[in-house]
Amino acid sequence: MSRRVLTALVPGLVPAFAFLPSLALAADGTLSIRALAPEKSFVVVGIDDLAATRTRLDASPLGQWWASGPVQEATAEWRKSLEAEIEKDTQELGIARESVC
Repeated sequence: MSRRVLTALVPGLVPAFAFLPSLALAADGTLSIRALAPEKSFVVVGIDDLAATRTRLDASPLGQWWASGPVQEATAEWRKSLEAEIEKDTQELGIARESVC
Protein backbone atom coordinates (compact mmCIF):
# COMPACT_ATOMS: atom_id res chain seq x y z
CA MET A 1 0.00 0.00 0.00
CA SER A 2 1.52 3.29 -1.00
CA ARG A 3 1.80 6.16 1.46
CA ARG A 4 0.08 8.39 -1.12
CA VAL A 5 -3.07 6.23 -1.05
CA LEU A 6 -3.09 6.18 2.74
CA THR A 7 -2.58 9.92 2.91
CA ALA A 8 -5.59 10.36 0.65
CA LEU A 9 -7.77 7.96 2.66
CA VAL A 10 -6.93 8.67 6.28
CA PRO A 11 -7.81 12.40 6.42
CA GLY A 12 -11.38 11.45 5.50
CA LEU A 13 -11.66 9.60 8.79
CA VAL A 14 -10.78 12.57 10.95
CA PRO A 15 -14.16 14.38 10.63
CA ALA A 16 -15.88 11.37 12.18
CA PHE A 17 -14.24 12.26 15.49
CA ALA A 18 -14.01 16.02 15.08
CA PHE A 19 -17.34 16.62 16.79
CA LEU A 20 -16.23 15.51 20.26
CA PRO A 21 -14.96 18.89 21.48
CA SER A 22 -18.19 20.62 20.51
CA LEU A 23 -20.76 18.25 22.03
CA ALA A 24 -23.54 20.27 23.60
CA LEU A 25 -27.03 19.49 24.73
CA ALA A 26 -29.98 21.67 23.89
CA ALA A 27 -32.05 23.11 26.75
CA ASP A 28 -34.45 20.16 26.54
CA GLY A 29 -31.60 17.62 26.83
CA THR A 30 -31.47 16.59 23.18
CA LEU A 31 -28.32 16.65 21.13
CA SER A 32 -28.58 18.89 18.08
CA ILE A 33 -26.90 18.44 14.71
CA ARG A 34 -25.60 22.01 15.01
CA ALA A 35 -23.75 21.01 18.17
CA LEU A 36 -22.26 17.92 16.52
CA ALA A 37 -21.33 19.05 13.04
CA PRO A 38 -18.79 21.69 12.08
CA GLU A 39 -20.41 24.72 10.44
CA LYS A 40 -19.49 23.77 6.86
CA SER A 41 -20.60 20.13 7.13
CA PHE A 42 -22.62 18.74 4.28
CA VAL A 43 -23.06 15.15 5.52
CA VAL A 44 -23.80 13.95 9.04
CA VAL A 45 -24.08 10.22 9.74
CA GLY A 46 -25.60 8.62 12.80
CA ILE A 47 -24.99 5.06 14.03
CA ASP A 48 -27.42 3.54 16.52
CA ASP A 49 -25.16 0.72 17.72
CA LEU A 50 -21.56 1.75 17.21
CA ALA A 51 -20.10 -1.35 18.89
CA ALA A 52 -22.04 -3.73 16.61
CA THR A 53 -21.17 -1.64 13.57
CA ARG A 54 -17.49 -1.74 14.56
CA THR A 55 -17.65 -5.54 14.97
CA ARG A 56 -19.12 -5.95 11.48
CA LEU A 57 -16.61 -3.51 9.99
CA ASP A 58 -13.68 -5.33 11.61
CA ALA A 59 -14.81 -8.60 9.98
CA SER A 60 -15.18 -7.03 6.53
CA PRO A 61 -12.48 -6.80 3.84
CA LEU A 62 -12.14 -3.07 4.62
CA GLY A 63 -11.67 -3.84 8.31
CA GLN A 64 -9.10 -6.50 7.52
CA TRP A 65 -7.24 -4.03 5.29
CA TRP A 66 -7.32 -1.42 8.06
CA ALA A 67 -5.91 -3.96 10.54
CA SER A 68 -3.08 -4.97 8.20
CA GLY A 69 0.50 -4.22 9.19
CA PRO A 70 1.27 -1.63 6.49
CA VAL A 71 -1.87 0.39 7.22
CA GLN A 72 -1.36 0.23 10.99
CA GLU A 73 2.25 1.33 10.55
CA ALA A 74 1.33 4.18 8.22
CA THR A 75 -1.44 5.45 10.52
CA ALA A 76 0.26 4.89 13.90
CA GLU A 77 1.03 8.55 14.60
CA TRP A 78 -2.42 9.68 13.48
CA ARG A 79 -4.13 7.03 15.63
CA LYS A 80 -2.04 7.99 18.67
CA SER A 81 -2.98 11.64 18.21
CA LEU A 82 -6.64 10.74 17.72
CA GLU A 83 -6.66 8.63 20.89
CA ALA A 84 -5.13 11.50 22.88
CA GLU A 85 -7.81 13.88 21.57
CA ILE A 86 -10.62 11.45 22.40
CA GLU A 87 -9.20 10.95 25.90
CA LYS A 88 -8.94 14.70 26.45
CA ASP A 89 -12.41 15.39 25.08
CA THR A 90 -14.14 12.66 27.07
CA GLN A 91 -12.50 13.93 30.28
CA GLU A 92 -13.65 17.48 29.52
CA LEU A 93 -17.17 16.23 28.84
CA GLY A 94 -17.22 14.07 31.95
CA ILE A 95 -18.03 10.86 30.08
CA ALA A 96 -16.32 7.48 30.33
CA ARG A 97 -13.66 6.91 27.67
CA GLU A 98 -14.98 3.36 27.25
CA SER A 99 -18.31 4.78 26.08
CA VAL A 100 -16.67 6.15 22.91
CA CYS A 101 -15.43 3.58 20.41
